[in-house]
Amino acid sequence: MLLSRLTFPVLFLLFLSLVSAGCITSGDPAPKDLPQEKLDQIVGAYNKNGTAWIAIDPVSNHVIGEKFIVTAKTDLPEGEKVLVQTWPVSFARPDKYTINNGLSEEIFVTKGTAGTNVISLSIDAADFRDATYILSMEKGPDTASAATWYLVRAK
Repeated sequence: MLLSRLTFPVLFLLFLSLVSAGCITSGDPAPKDLPQEKLDQIVGAYNKNGTAWIAIDPVSNHVIGEKFIVTAKTDLPEGEKVLVQTWPVSFARPDKYTINNGLSEEIFVTKGTAGTNVISLSIDAADFRDATYILSMEKGPDTASAATWYLVRAK
């Protein structure tokens, strides 16, 4: 709960900044509506590492209805829970229990190699819509968090 209270205001302010700059409109943003610099701002503001780190592997673009796996590397110990969320950038950040066209799950860190462990989640984009999505993974405030973006397009 504390995690949601601390991270939501930061992302909400970023969302308001993007809306006021005209980068997010009432319609679904197409890739050209969200310049790389703006996506980098969203992702950059979210990537915070304190006593631990998370590094999300590159996520390719996908098609509505497709199933795919997202992965990350971390120095968090095996068995730690990490909150993984994905949502369209045209929405304010969802809370842990209400997701519209996205998902929110707690995932356990699994054993990796050489002190680097793995976070992995299978995503079914059947209920997604044509949009740019944010993917976030976080352990907690000032601990470890990371974000990236990807596109989901109609067939």
